[in-house]
Amino acid sequence: MAEINLGRVQGGGFFYSSAESGTSIAKSTLSPSGISPLVGDAVVFSNGDVRKVTAVSGDTITCGEALANFKGPKGDPGNPTIEQFVIGSTAWTSLSNADPFTVQATVTATTTIGADAIIELYNDQPVAFATYAFSIASVSGQTITFYALEAPTAQVTLSVGITN
Repeated sequence: MAEINLGRVQGGGFFYSSAESGTSIAKSTLSPSGISPLVGDAVVFSNGDVRKVTAVSGDTITCGEALANFKGPKGDPGNPTIEQFVIGSTAWTSLSNADPFTVQATVTATTTIGADAIIELYNDQPVAFATYAFSIASVSGQTITFYALEAPTAQVTLSVGITN
């Protein structure tokens, strides 16, 4: 059976532009280079704006209004607030139906945790993490629940980054 190359699909291309987000840009600012955009293709700008190509004329690309923004309404996240939680060996309680985890411990953060906050558990104790595989199971208000494969035999300090 012979192969037939149907070419590109109109509106199926995705390009990045190094230009400021706008409705008129030079083709030379597009990446990948060497491929001409078609009407309907999308252009992503460094500020996160996504615009649809509405016309191509020579070396000029005309784009429509911004359809979306990959950075979202908040913009770039700030630096996290680091909290350290010292959890004694007796603070871990049995857990069922969370295989492979068998125990949990709950702590209360002093930092306000917003509804869209980013919560990160830092692996700053490689041996303990390799042994117990600590994980954040849930966050509710200021309460953080950790899971572990088994209860640590000594107290552990878990570091959590909170970015609101």
